[in-house]
Order: sequence, then C-alpha cells, then structure tokens
Amino acid sequence: MGKTIFLDLDGPVIDVSRRYYAVHSEILKDIDVTPAPYAVYWEGKRKRQALDQIEPGLADPSVLSRYRVRWLESIEDRRFLYLDQIQQGAAPALQHLRGEGFQLAAATLRQQCDNLLWELERLGVRGAFDEILCSGDTQSAEGWILKRRLIETAPQRLRDALLLVGDTEVDVLAARALGLASVAVLNGIRSRDPLAGVSPDFIIRDLAELVSILPRVCV
Repeated sequence: MGKTIFLDLDGPVIDVSRRYYAVHSEILKDIDVTPAPYAVYWEGKRKRQALDQIEPGLADPSVLSRYRVRWLESIEDRRFLYLDQIQQGAAPALQHLRGEGFQLAAATLRQQCDNLLWELERLGVRGAFDEILCSGDTQSAEGWILKRRLIETAPQRLRDALLLVGDTEVDVLAARALGLASVAVLNGIRSRDPLAGVSPDFIIRDLAELVSILPRVCV
C-alpha cells in the first residue's frame, strides 16, 4: 500500500473563496463594471460557468483579456492572500493522517512559490507536509499535464504514492495519468456536477471525510 498522499492546497486545505472574490471585484470596479454578489460569483465559479455568464460586463473579448491579465497579476499578491483561511476540519485531518503514518505532499500550480510558503507559515500548516511541490508555471501546458509533471518531480522517498486529493478536474485527470486513486472534495472551487463529469474514484465533502474513506482506498 502506498504511504504518500498528494494534496492540492487551494480548495481541499485552504478556503480561497474570499480571496478570489476580492480580486474579481477589484478588477471589475477598476473597469467600471459592478461585480455580481459574492454568492452569485462563487456559485457560478463552482459550476464552471464562463466568466461572461457570471458577469455580462465581461462579454467584450478585449475586456475579458484585460481581466485575465490582471487576475494573474493579482491573485497571489500577499494583500489578497491575507483573506485565505484553513478549511474547517482540514488541520485535524492532516494531523490524523500523519499520525497514521502517511507522508503528505502538497502539489500546487501556484505561480509565486515564495508567497505560498509565506502563506502556509501564516496559516500554521507548513509543518503538516513532508514536501511542498510548487509549479511556478500555469501557462505552458494544460493544467492536468502541469500537475502530472509536478508530481513526477517528487523525491524518490515519496514515489510510493496512494492517491491525489484535489477539488478540480485538473487533479482528477492528473491522478489518472499517474496511476493514482483520485479523490475530489466538494468544499473547494468546483461543485459536484463538474467533478462527476471526469469520474473521480471518490467524491467527498472535505478532508475530514477523507479519513473515513481511507479503509476503502487502501484495500
């Protein structure tokens, strides 16, 4: 049985919803578009709706292009990272998994790796991980390919892997390409329907539920 669990950070471990909405709102206000309410924006994002469906003010391709550039420039800025919080129940779940002898490796496609380490220290969970893999690259290939490549760079001591836990289609497809079991959580950036569409091995509410399904994963 593999003893390493790879985890995506944004979604399964960290609640990024307030940060995402703050960046979204600032960009729209700067281009004189009134942003949709938080609940409308986040529900649309979780359902994987197109941005111009959530925000009709982004229907102009040139406006949408400027929005995307600003998004990449802002989304990992520390003034927005301060809005992130640990998902409820995530810290105890990580502790439990380590206590059961699992190695935990974070695998994220964030661009600014220094800011990531700073944030994990701020949130008090950096020490929960045996390894932190940060891509620094979000644009040279499809997301699932980047995630697969990132995990393939893990040290040899982490190669005896069991599963990959994430909250998007990227994580599920990467897990499949790596021959790992895929576990999709529902408290992140996707709702059930988009995740079910890529057929993960397990769909769970959050990391707390991961603890309870491990006996089924480990057979």
